[in-house]
Amino acid sequence: MKSALKKAVKRTTFHILTNLCLFSFFLPTLHADFHSARRCTSIRHDEGDGPLAGMPVLDQGMYINETPEGPGDSEEGDRSRTSLGLCYAITASQFLDAYLNRTGQRPPGGSRASVLGVAQSYIDEHTRDDSLEGGRVTRAIEAVSAGNTLCTVNSDMGRESNELAEALALNHRLERFHESISSWWDESSWPLFNSASSRLNLARSHNGLACSVNHFYQEHSLILPSDVFRALEAENDITPALSPMIRNYCSQAGNQHRVQRWPEVFNPRLRKRNREDLLHRYLEDPARLPIPIDYCSRILRPDRGLELPTWDKEENKWQVNPESCGKHASLIVGRRFNQETRKCEFLVRNSWGSRCPESYVTREEGGYITQCDENGQLWINSEDLASAMYRMTAWEPLTEN
Repeated sequence: MKSALKKAVKRTTFHILTNLCLFSFFLPTLHADFHSARRCTSIRHDEGDGPLAGMPVLDQGMYINETPEGPGDSEEGDRSRTSLGLCYAITASQFLDAYLNRTGQRPPGGSRASVLGVAQSYIDEHTRDDSLEGGRVTRAIEAVSAGNTLCTVNSDMGRESNELAEALALNHRLERFHESISSWWDESSWPLFNSASSRLNLARSHNGLACSVNHFYQEHSLILPSDVFRALEAENDITPALSPMIRNYCSQAGNQHRVQRWPEVFNPRLRKRNREDLLHRYLEDPARLPIPIDYCSRILRPDRGLELPTWDKEENKWQVNPESCGKHASLIVGRRFNQETRKCEFLVRNSWGSRCPESYVTREEGGYITQCDENGQLWINSEDLASAMYRMTAWEPLTEN
C-alpha cells in the first residue's frame, strides 16, 4: 500500500514538474504574442476619418517588368527607366496632404499638393540645378514649408499613367505605344518627340522620355505634351526644360494654396534596436499622421538581391549599398495584427502602381509581403520593414526619449 502510494506521488510530481517545464518553455512565446497583439492595435490613415481617406495612391510610372521577357534591371536600383525618380516628392506631397487634412487646412475643390511642385521647391531651396530626381523627404517638406503657399493640382494623376505604363511593359514598339497615348498626345508631338529624344542627354529609352512627359502632363493637364517636348528640344537635360514650366504653373494664383501653419519635421536618430519602436510610437501619436520612411526597396523584390542597412559604429551612421539596397521612399499608412503569422504588420503606400503581384515578391514566393491590395499598398511584417529602414521623417511635438 505504501509502495503504491509512493509511486502515485512520484508520478504526480513528475507530471507537475513536466507541465511546469513545458509552461515555462512556451511562456515567453505566449507573452510575446500577447504583447504583440496588445501593442499592435489596428490603425488606418487611408480609410474612414484618416487624413488620406479618399486621396489617390500616386504612381511614379515605375514597372519592374519592363519587357515581356521578364524583369529589367536599371542603373537606378529597382526603378524602371520609364519613370522619373520622384519617390521622395510623392512621399513628401502625400504627407503634406495628410497634414493639411488633419489640421483643417485642406485646399479647396479636392486639390492636392503637386508632386512636381514639391520637387521644384526642393531644388530651388537647396540651390540644386542638376536634377528634379532623387532627394530627401524631410528636406523636401522643409523646402515647401519655407514658403507661405503650396503648389496644388486638381487631377487624379496615376490612373491613366498606370494604363500607359502597362502598355510600355507589354510592348516597346512605338506604333503600339502611340495607340496607348492617343488620349493625350497631340498631332504636333511626334516630330518634337523624335527631335528631343535624339539629342536629350538622358539614360532612358524613347518610351521612358515619353513616360516622363506623361507624368508632367498628368499633373498639369493644361500644358500640352508638345509644349513639354518643345522645351526638351531646346535643352540637354530634363530639369532645365521642365523647371521653368513648373515655376510658371505654380506661380499662377489658381494653383496656389496659402498655408497658415506648417509641420515641423526632423529626422530622429535611428539606432539598431529602436527603429520598429519609433514607428509604432509615431503611428500611435495623437497627431495621427502617416510616416514617411527611407528604406531599401529590395525588400519588396528580394529575388534581385537584398543587403540591409548596417550600422557603422565608427561613423555613427547607417551605411547603405545603393546597388543591393535600392534607395526608396514611401509612407506607412496603417498597422494590423496578422492572426495567421501572429506578427504585427505595417501598411506601406508605395508609388509603383497597382500591378500586384507582378511588381513584387510575396511571402508565398519567399518574400516579405503578406498582402498587396488593389491600389498597390503592401502589408509587410513590422520587424522586417524596420530592418530595411535607414531614415524616417518625424514631427514635433512628439520627440524621441
